[in-house]
Amino acid sequence: MVESGFAFGPGAGPAGGDLDSASAPDAAPKRRRPSQAVSIASAADYIRERPGAEISIRQLAGMAGLSESTFRRLFHETYGVSPKQFAQRCRLAEAQWLLRASAKPVRYVAEQTGFQSIHAFSAWFQRTVGLTPSEWRKRQGGGMGGFGTDGLGGSDVKGEADGTEGRGGEV
Repeated sequence: MVESGFAFGPGAGPAGGDLDSASAPDAAPKRRRPSQAVSIASAADYIRERPGAEISIRQLAGMAGLSESTFRRLFHETYGVSPKQFAQRCRLAEAQWLLRASAKPVRYVAEQTGFQSIHAFSAWFQRTVGLTPSEWRKRQGGGMGGFGTDGLGGSDVKGEADGTEGRGGEV
């Protein structure tokens, strides 16, 4: 489902997913308990499987058996992005897949990715990608099952380097 060039999964982040940063700057890193790594990966799977859902950090931290602050820190160490950024990337990947692989109307894509209106979805998509959903679909040769490239030679996400995010919400 994720085709936007993002690395998802344990070890995809800069910390490699195995080490927990110690509280003292000069302390040796300590190994993360395997159950924590599994919990973080399970939370990421939960986000990935529900691209249109409103999911709170409290809910994810509870599922992982961690405090909210510890969950956020471990998630960022594992995936290199915040849970909210991860969820936005999952939403974008799902929207792009639906636009490229189906002829479903943009309104349907908006609903499937958790937007209440086509206008909110289109504005978010354009801010994130730099094109409207319809323009992006045409460039991809989408709507008929085509899998072209965007011709930009990289991520389809605008604002990656500056950390801007798309739609507001819980995650």
